[in-house]
Amino acid sequence: MRRKLRSTPTAQYKSKRTFQTKISSRLKWIVFLVILTIGMFYLNRSFTTLMQKILTGQDSKSPTTDLSRWSNNFEKVLSRLYVPTQWVNGFDQFQRFSNSAVREITIEISFPKEFSIHKLIFSILQNSKLDYLQLVESYEELLPCRFGISFACSNGKLIQIKFSEDPDLAWYSGRIAVVIDDFGYKIDESVQNFLSLPFPITFAIIPGTKFAKQVANKAYRAKSDVLIHLPMEPLESMVENDGFTVFTNMSEKQLEEVISKSIAAVPHAIGVNNHMGSKATADKRTMARLMRIMKKHKLHFLDSVTNRRSIAYPFAIQTGVLALKMTTYIDNIYSSISVEQKLEAVVKNLKKTKTAIVIGHDNQKTAKILAKEMIRWRYLGVTFVRLSELFEN
Repeated sequence: MRRKLRSTPTAQYKSKRTFQTKISSRLKWIVFLVILTIGMFYLNRSFTTLMQKILTGQDSKSPTTDLSRWSNNFEKVLSRLYVPTQWVNGFDQFQRFSNSAVREITIEISFPKEFSIHKLIFSILQNSKLDYLQLVESYEELLPCRFGISFACSNGKLIQIKFSEDPDLAWYSGRIAVVIDDFGYKIDESVQNFLSLPFPITFAIIPGTKFAKQVANKAYRAKSDVLIHLPMEPLESMVENDGFTVFTNMSEKQLEEVISKSIAAVPHAIGVNNHMGSKATADKRTMARLMRIMKKHKLHFLDSVTNRRSIAYPFAIQTGVLALKMTTYIDNIYSSISVEQKLEAVVKNLKKTKTAIVIGHDNQKTAKILAKEMIRWRYLGVTFVRLSELFEN
């Protein structure tokens, strides 16, 4: 006979207590997870807000400070894209606008037809976005060519910028390569001034001179092009005869030796231009031999045109050597025309020629004039380039 077992009150109590403990433990975990989730949500939101402030520069600065920063950045954009101050009207009132109760300012920018106005507008939009100005309006009119953008400031003020094409504005959208001859004899303040010019130039260095390698290395580190300024036989005057000169009575083997020595003496050279050479550059046999050697060494050639009857350029082209011809000398000591006047004539002819190559010489006066004139003409559209850019095209 089987006996029925009954749970005692103590066993029932223990079972009930264990069940309650499990429920309580699970509830605690649920509450903990809810609290943790809510905490992580608010922590994440606070962290995201903080990171946005860090990344965008948003802080507790006043609206005036934001406007001041925008003003500085706006000026940098104009300077970086070479917008002349004469094209901009109304910006001189910006300081008064940002520090007064004036609610609205209009800045007007005129531009010539050839100017890259869309690049300027895009840069201004980028600048304004970073400075927490909100774009509220933009428009474009094709005839006449006009553009406009408006920004709302954090304090409710309004900045309007209007762009209008002006066909009467001077603009010279051409490229000029500046080559400076006769480097290598010295390293002085003049060399440093040429290295410090705001735009690239090409250093033409005479092989065999005392400082040829040093100047070539300095120019290369400054990301400037280097040429071998190769002495060549003139019709009348004297020229160096130190193993680095091209004479018309030389054999092809002798010319090969001259070029090989010159390459070693002037490191980083992309090509050759002639120093003197009024006789050599007009001699068919010499030029034919020289260009074959230059092609072998993958050197370019710039004809300095010391003789109007020079055949160096056409012989280079026929041989397959990349070649260019000089446009003019800008500091000819025998001319009454100044460097400024020479450069201006070249610039104003760019509408026809599109490119030009000007040659100057290693002296303090030319370096100082170029430092000023290159900036002046860059603001009117001229792009000063390395000679290699013209060779490539």
